[in-house]
Amino acid sequence: KTPSQWEHICDSKCKGTRQSPVNIDTDKAIFDSSLTNFTFSNFSYPHSISHLVNTGHTVKCVLENNVVTVKGGGLRYEYASTELHFHWGNTTYPGSEHSVNQNRHLMEMHLVSLRKGLTVQNAMEDPEGIAVLGFFIDGTSDKETPEAWKNLTSHLVKITNISTNITMNRVVSISDLLNGVNLSKFYRYNGSLTTPTCDEAVVWTVFQEPISVSKDLIDQFPETMNYQNIYRPQQDLNGRKVFYTMSVSWPELTVSHWDTLHGSYCGGKEQSPVDIHTSDVIPDADLKHFNFINFSNPHAIAALENTGHTGGLKDQYSTVQVHFHWGNVSDSSLGSEHSVNSKRYPMEVINEQKSLFFHRSTVELNESISLDDLIGNVDRSQYYRYSGSLTTPSCNEGVIWTIFKQPIKVNKNLVKMFPTQMGYINIFRPQQPLSHRNVYTSLAPTHSRPLGFSLFMALLLVLC
Repeated sequence: KTPSQWEHICDSKCKGTRQSPVNIDTDKAIFDSSLTNFTFSNFSYPHSISHLVNTGHTVKCVLENNVVTVKGGGLRYEYASTELHFHWGNTTYPGSEHSVNQNRHLMEMHLVSLRKGLTVQNAMEDPEGIAVLGFFIDGTSDKETPEAWKNLTSHLVKITNISTNITMNRVVSISDLLNGVNLSKFYRYNGSLTTPTCDEAVVWTVFQEPISVSKDLIDQFPETMNYQNIYRPQQDLNGRKVFYTMSVSWPELTVSHWDTLHGSYCGGKEQSPVDIHTSDVIPDADLKHFNFINFSNPHAIAALENTGHTGGLKDQYSTVQVHFHWGNVSDSSLGSEHSVNSKRYPMEVINEQKSLFFHRSTVELNESISLDDLIGNVDRSQYYRYSGSLTTPSCNEGVIWTIFKQPIKVNKNLVKMFPTQMGYINIFRPQQPLSHRNVYTSLAPTHSRPLGFSLFMALLLVLC
């Protein structure tokens, strides 16, 4: 039967209100301090997998009885792991059951565990009777890696007939399959089994970091087993809450949640970016011309020196990175973080520098491109200055922002390549209140400012 018909199966719970899988919307997820680290027993035991079974709708790795256990991680009980199984799409379309912000992965692996002391039947009737750990799987361009997955997939050709099984005669532990995934970063919600009878008895843990497996090994699942797209369509949350751990990293958390991250300063009073009102800026005579050394060198990013004794900076700084913020592919897209008199630009390029207490520092870069090449003919004597923060977590407030008044002129088709080629859009933080801070402009009085990071920025003006 297809998933749309599962509700008609005898004793089916598939039409319930607490069904799985779901899409995890990080903007609505809630931080939960009780989601502490797990305690896993025998994850590294090399003989925990007893045998493999072709069920006709997945490959199941049956585990040795009462060998692998799971507790902690906010679970109220201890659980004994019984099996691993997999969900996949086809060789071109992803097949994970869960998604994060609608982003699906090539595969998903589930470790199923029953609450200790309960029979299978009792566990299916208990809202916390089953704990499932879900792991996303992404493909790499390597071949036949990692070794544990090569060993596992080598058995698939022996179970191509439905209901056949084979003893696992290769040494593969659960830890080997996880391949170094960070087990402290996860989401939590209450749901169901994702196959009939869809019993609403599952405490779900979905880990943030995907397992990296070479694409050729992932493709062996649909190609060798001769069935594909074995995932259940996503279900409504129906008012359920999804929680996340302190360790969940910022790329998957929307801006409104950044202040909940461990060690975050994103709720501070001196945050960036800001809108600069030219009628309120204060002239500062100390804001003179910069003296950039090696900006014309094609390997400058690898060996850049900034004397720091001009441009109103009192320390010496070394470039750490150059990065960009952009909007989307439309001709009217505005993706700059800062604005001047509420005017935003299509892009913003950041030259991030760190304060040095020694004379030279280098950062390796293979490509031959100079900072002068990127900045072009921008007038570097005309700029604004204010104290702020990094614009991505942990939003540390120790940043001296220099914002050049003249934009870089770039062909709009080149600007569009950023969202088009990178596959993500609107990567800019909303503007923050200026609060008590002043913004200064080159050419007039002096004001003392804290030093830490220095960010040089130029807005990009798109040419037709």
